Amino acid sequence: DYLMEYRTHPQSATGSGLWGERLVEYLLPWPASPEAEPAKQKFLAAMLPGAVTRCLLLGDAARAQRYLQSPYFTQHTKVTRLQRFCAALPGNLGCPLFRLFFRLRHKGLATPAPAR
Repeated sequence: DYLMEYRTHPQSATGSGLWGERLVEYLLPWPASPEAEPAKQKFLAAMLPGAVTRCLLLGDAARAQRYLQSPYFTQHTKVTRLQRFCAALPGNLGCPLFRLFFRLRHKGLATPAPAR
């Protein structure tokens, strides 16, 4: 049994660097059969925190809030509490604050480039 199948090629998103927030955007609305729902839950629960991080780093607080409200977002850690706090602030405050914490935590890492 599998949730989905996909193929890659050198110019694909997977081949050139997959952006989790884009994959999550496609998978959230797809219905899953009762048999596949646990796999979808497990997969999205693992993907959503990274997708929220990337959204906040790129200044997309509205999308981050949408993902945080998903029933598939089940993690409750220090990072996800920070994500929730920053996403709840106005975009001109929350996203820059999250970027500051991200840079302090991940010294030397640049903010990711927007997806093409």
